[in-house]
Amino acid sequence: MSLKKKNYKMRESARVRAAFKESYYSRVYNLWLNKYDGEGVSRDEREFILKALWNDGYCATFDLINANRLFNNSKPEYFSDEVKLGFAPASFIDYNLYNRPIAVNLINLRGTPYVPEEKLIVGKNVVLITALHSFKPLRKVIDPLIDRIVDIEMTLRANLVGLKLSRLIEVSEDETLQAADLQAQLENDDPIIFVGSGITDQISEIGGSPSSNLDPLYKYKKDIENEILTFLGINNTPYEKKERLLTDEINSNNDLIAQTGSIMDDCIAESCEEIARVFGVKIAFTPKESKQSEGSQEGGEEDSEKVEEEKQ
Repeated sequence: MSLKKKNYKMRESARVRAAFKESYYSRVYNLWLNKYDGEGVSRDEREFILKALWNDGYCATFDLINANRLFNNSKPEYFSDEVKLGFAPASFIDYNLYNRPIAVNLINLRGTPYVPEEKLIVGKNVVLITALHSFKPLRKVIDPLIDRIVDIEMTLRANLVGLKLSRLIEVSEDETLQAADLQAQLENDDPIIFVGSGITDQISEIGGSPSSNLDPLYKYKKDIENEILTFLGINNTPYEKKERLLTDEINSNNDLIAQTGSIMDDCIAESCEEIARVFGVKIAFTPKESKQSEGSQEGGEEDSEKVEEEKQ
């Protein structure tokens, strides 16, 4: 294989890997952005805060300055008539004895006239909203898991190529040209493949039956996906699978989801309480699934009763 062709294949593999990662990252990221309903905040503010928690680990809440000034055609009515709160990223500049941030400088991403430039004191004129006690970004937990899923997807992709070896017919052509043509036919999903003499021996030496590897790999990928959903406190059990699980298994899985999800829920709730204490403004983030579970609890109990009746 020429160096030029080898470099092309490496670039193509890197492109496919990047596409897989972008796809999975986008899916999980949007699940996170859709996790909470916001109270006392607009849609833009809710999503800005959740994006900050994902990327930075925290978001600063402060009193807007110059709230009546226009900026890029924004209207003063956009802000509340009572206490005008703003949200922005921040950098820590002072810590207390227990390594907790006590003073910050706000980062004015768009150069607006609403963000104070002076140092702000945490708990006095600024409150930090967090999703984890460690102040770490959620993506720091999610990224390694997505990388592992991408590795599995690339392995599945390699195994699927092996499954395309449906029929091999030897022809007397130059082996190098035939190998290149073989690759083109594989990627074109041709049902019958013509190869040069000697190439079949090399192909037959490629690792065991590809089909035998697909099911374990797919299951492993789903396990990691469920691990991500569990960490985010999102239900990871499809409805059709619930019918095959025992009640104890479902309850155990739900308890684990609730415990991990409560880490973020509690951190955000504590931040909202601090905002109410400092600024006198009530905002809240309510997990959407908690509302859905209340509505579906009765339906779940009815399903359990039907299963018990069928057993009897």
